[in-house]
Amino acid sequence: MKKFVLLGGVACLFAANAQALELSPYIGADYNYTMTHHAKSDAGLLPSKYHTGTFAFGTYVGRYAALEGFAEFSKYEDKKGNRLNYRAFGADLLGVLPFGCHDQFKLLGSVGAGRYYNKARLTTVAGKETVDEYDWGYRFGAGAQYDINENWAIRTMYHHVVFNKPHFAYTNLDAFSVGVRYNF
Repeated sequence: MKKFVLLGGVACLFAANAQALELSPYIGADYNYTMTHHAKSDAGLLPSKYHTGTFAFGTYVGRYAALEGFAEFSKYEDKKGNRLNYRAFGADLLGVLPFGCHDQFKLLGSVGAGRYYNKARLTTVAGKETVDEYDWGYRFGAGAQYDINENWAIRTMYHHVVFNKPHFAYTNLDAFSVGVRYNF
């Protein structure tokens, strides 16, 4: 009886090891074209379209999921002297659907959250005004990725972000991105 229990325990260890998740870390960089939707009181003061850059780092968790962190940055200045520093930091959970020869193509879906920061120096009728605000944004996205080889991939994504505070400068935003990923 003891031999069967011991043999069963060893079999459980091998079975658990066979089901272990495979982690595949990666880094990436994206260019984003962002369209903002303003609260009515801020319309015209802040830009409605601007360009951002994103640094991403993450890991595939098995074949069908990934966890990804991001840091997004932008600086904007118009002809009137209005300046905007925009930053965002957060994380996404990605669902991955591989297909094609050797799973080179992947459809992506994402859900996540981020902390968004706007610091604006605006020229108004009353003079210079500084706006400095933070808010949480909830992200939903879809996209596709093509693996060029085992290390390099190109990715395109769409993200829709909804903000928590009703008085934040933006009610929501839409971002289209294209970028590269390097898998370790």
